[in-house]
Amino acid sequence: MAKIELRGVEVSYPVFSAGRQESLFSNVLTRATFGVIGQSSMAATEVKALRGISFTLRDGDRVGIIGANGSGKTTLLKTLAGITWPQQGFIDVDGHVSSIITLGVGLDHERTGHENIEFVCKLFGIDKAERARIAEDIADFTQLGEFMNLPVRTYSSGMVVRLSFALATSLPGDILVVDEVLGAGDAAFQARASERTKARYADTKIFVMATHSPAALVEYCNYCIWLDRGQIVDHGTPAEVWERYAAQAPRRSDLGGVTSQPTAP
Repeated sequence: MAKIELRGVEVSYPVFSAGRQESLFSNVLTRATFGVIGQSSMAATEVKALRGISFTLRDGDRVGIIGANGSGKTTLLKTLAGITWPQQGFIDVDGHVSSIITLGVGLDHERTGHENIEFVCKLFGIDKAERARIAEDIADFTQLGEFMNLPVRTYSSGMVVRLSFALATSLPGDILVVDEVLGAGDAAFQARASERTKARYADTKIFVMATHSPAALVEYCNYCIWLDRGQIVDHGTPAEVWERYAAQAPRRSDLGGVTSQPTAP
């Protein structure tokens, strides 16, 4: 059984600037819709990307995360995937997590495509026979040919996307975390990537996706969480929450966060 539990999760990013530049930067951020400017215990300027996030997800949950750019969606996904760790609060993830977030991050650009696959599979404890099957599947999907034997630093950006996407969707996992990042690649790759994501979606126990698409939200998700300035301001069924989002009328107009535990029915 897979489970994700967050309690009062807080994530902040320090802003390293000085003098007038910092004042100008802070002023711009304060006026923007994303983040909240504050002072850390060391009196350094910081952006509070997530503030008091609490929810529980279990087997069968298919959750869409919506919100304006900079509302904290990607930070939340990275926290669920273990890429970012909260400064405050509690997070417990029961199950293996596969993530499609920032494609290309995590690859060793001095290693070949095959060497990257071998290395990551070993980290997941995958046996030799299964590693060979995964490598063959990735080579077939990416159609990189002889480039699989060359260092990743020789790849184009589109080739890096193909390799990292194929690797992420080949690894075993009870939980799949997805960001809308598949902007690279031609139409043929986009179509194949969509089909591959759907197949992986069908096998996963918990699915979490950040999206700007109401169609994708309704198609893939049975629950929706709306983030604004790092807080949960609304949650519920995808169609209902999207309607309120389109009207910019969250149930928590004070932006104080939702105190109950968002979870799919």
